[in-house]
Amino acid sequence: MRVDIYSQELNSSFCMINVYGPYQDRMVFWERLFSKSFLSCERRIMGGNLNFTLEVSEIWGPSTIVDPLADFFRSHMSRLDLFDLDPVKLNPMWRNRRSGEEHIAKLLDRFLVGEDIAFS
Repeated sequence: MRVDIYSQELNSSFCMINVYGPYQDRMVFWERLFSKSFLSCERRIMGGNLNFTLEVSEIWGPSTIVDPLADFFRSHMSRLDLFDLDPVKLNPMWRNRRSGEEHIAKLLDRFLVGEDIAFS
């Protein structure tokens, strides 16, 4: 979903894109999404549960594995001039509800912002 917003404080427009990324077939979903024209707005913010992790620090548990698509996501974020804002407090948003060696928790929520918006 995309919403176009005008900010009087910034005296400019930007678009806000809310995404709930799937758990399966992520590459197909994201390739289709990244090709959509509604992402072409110059000043954009993308937020939501995007369902990917970029760093080991975003995964908790004894058997942490970096998302195999992390480079794919970083590449597309770079191409779109989006960067991930660090949360004030790094907490998991998803847990597999297991314990011991099988426990996993991840940060899946993202708030990606265009560089021009972040510094205005």
